[in-house]
Amino acid sequence: MPGPRPPLVQAVQLEKRYVDGPAVVHVLAGLDLEVEAGERLAIVGESGVGKSTLLHLLGALDQPTGGRVLFDGVDVFARSGPSWPSSATARSASSSSSTTCWATSPRSRTSCSRA
Repeated sequence: MPGPRPPLVQAVQLEKRYVDGPAVVHVLAGLDLEVEAGERLAIVGESGVGKSTLLHLLGALDQPTGGRVLFDGVDVFARSGPSWPSSATARSASSSSSTTCWATSPRSRTSCSRA
């Protein structure tokens, strides 16, 4: 009997920093997030708090400076070949649960919670 399935998308202690001259800008710091198949997700917040950065990292369009992004239990940045497992398109389900991520200022940490 197989064990429980991992979340479809998971961020573990996700971090993203940019160097801007002598300054280091911490956009995401220690973000944890789990999204189940079929779950709806809203990422809201003021301009500059890291919403697009988070989506770029979750979509493997950019690499994090720390932490991991897992898709169906596979670390997408630890693979040497294609990032997404072949089962990626097969995972789909309906769910009424939702998750909201938010940040209150560009210097604050982005947080996520289930509604």
